[in-house]
Amino acid sequence: MQALCSRRDSVSDLQLVPFGLREEDQEIVDVSEVIKGNKCGCICPSCETPLTARQGDVNQWHFAHITRKSSMKTKDECDFSFFVSVRLMARQVIIKGINIDLPANIDYVGEESPSGEYFSEVFEISSEQTVQLSAPELDKKFNHVCVDILANIKGFPFVIYFSHPNRDTPEELCHQKEKCGVVEIKLDELLSLFQAPESKNKSHKKILSDFLQYNLESKLWLFHPRAESKRYNAQLSLRKTIDIYEKNLAIELDSEKSISWNNHSPKVNIEIPKRIARYECVICNALWEGKDPDGNKCPNCKTHLYSRLVHYIT
Repeated sequence: MQALCSRRDSVSDLQLVPFGLREEDQEIVDVSEVIKGNKCGCICPSCETPLTARQGDVNQWHFAHITRKSSMKTKDECDFSFFVSVRLMARQVIIKGINIDLPANIDYVGEESPSGEYFSEVFEISSEQTVQLSAPELDKKFNHVCVDILANIKGFPFVIYFSHPNRDTPEELCHQKEKCGVVEIKLDELLSLFQAPESKNKSHKKILSDFLQYNLESKLWLFHPRAESKRYNAQLSLRKTIDIYEKNLAIELDSEKSISWNNHSPKVNIEIPKRIARYECVICNALWEGKDPDGNKCPNCKTHLYSRLVHYIT
């Protein structure tokens, strides 16, 4: 069997319907779950136009709108049947229960130091994980937005919002006052996944189910309950790094001034005993031993500006 259509993302692609609404029980069904032809008993989930189930030997199976010539019920074929039907099936698959892989949630903070250097620190809010949704519900209001899925994970509300080229994510979901998790799942990639040669022997429902479970690239964290506390700790760590940098920079400048002054003064050879100290780099967390004050250069970062003295050994 071949792909849905050779012209990707065209209007004709988007009018092809991978999933139909079965009128008998109001279930979203795959084309492989119904009988062939106009008697499949399904309508388009988007425009309610009667569908025909095309199950040929050449092209990949799919639903299509029955034309006006074939059905008195047909009015106007909709332009975005593909993503409407995919979204409705995705909701149904999740409601019936699947585990979902979530990507790591990574962010960063940045700040300019008093001396004009820019510093940034990357921090992890949550690691990549597989979750099981408890008590998922459809079409619930959350922060004044009707969301696709509202469930619970470990006692926290968890929201899923499906987006596609004709459905943007509301800005309200990105800013929360309560502790919750909000994830956007972009459905855009599914058109090409359905058309891929390796998908020709799989049902659309199987491809979609695997996509919802395992695809990480299409999932985007909009909000996480630990985001603010993790950001606060990262900002504290960043300011500590900047403070150490500024302190070491000031010492270096004072040292240069002292050398300049000493060049014009009578030279007196005084042997200053050097102590062995342990140092730490606040950038790469390296630990090393060196003679104070000359041994404070990080072996990895090749500079002393991010080092701090931990304690003296001798």
